Amino acid sequence: MQEYFTLASVIITSVGSAGAIIFGLSNWLGKVWASKLMEAEKLKYAKDLEAFRAEISLNAQKEIEKLKADIEIFKTKEIDAFKDKVNIYKQAMDLISEALADLDLFRDEKFDSIKMKDSFHKFNVARLKNRSHMAMLSPPEILQNFDTLIDEIIAVYNEEKAYCWATIREISNPIIDTLRKDIALSEGEIRYVGDR
Repeated sequence: MQEYFTLASVIITSVGSAGAIIFGLSNWLGKVWASKLMEAEKLKYAKDLEAFRAEISLNAQKEIEKLKADIEIFKTKEIDAFKDKVNIYKQAMDLISEALADLDLFRDEKFDSIKMKDSFHKFNVARLKNRSHMAMLSPPEILQNFDTLIDEIIAVYNEEKAYCWATIREISNPIIDTLRKDIALSEGEIRYVGDR
């Protein structure tokens, strides 16, 4: 019986030693495989992440370029509209100045009725053109003030009203103020300090 115990203990010892070796090897092999699998997964995810980053960067760059182009178009349109507006306002002021100069000559009897009719025709054509341009770009307040002044000048041309510089000036100053505000030149009001 002693032999059986010895044999059993030898078998258990050998299986135990081999089991420990097998267990140690399988544990090591499991760690190696897990490490290799983890590295492969990390590499795959790193490649996917880099591709995703590159795609996002490319899309962002395209959007930035599109926005820059849109901003340039917007700036160009705004600058052109501003230049057009300033031009139209200059034309309106020139139109009124020329008409008033002609009315001064007529009042002082330096213009005959034929020259006055020619002056009115020139004024009328110019004011119709100018008003249509102003209607496209100007705020309603400017257009209404301009119409008031034009009506006064037409009434003087038609001899329905006497030419009065003070009346024209009182109508003109608010127009000039609103024009200056609209093109952001000044917020102050124009005041006449002359004696006429």
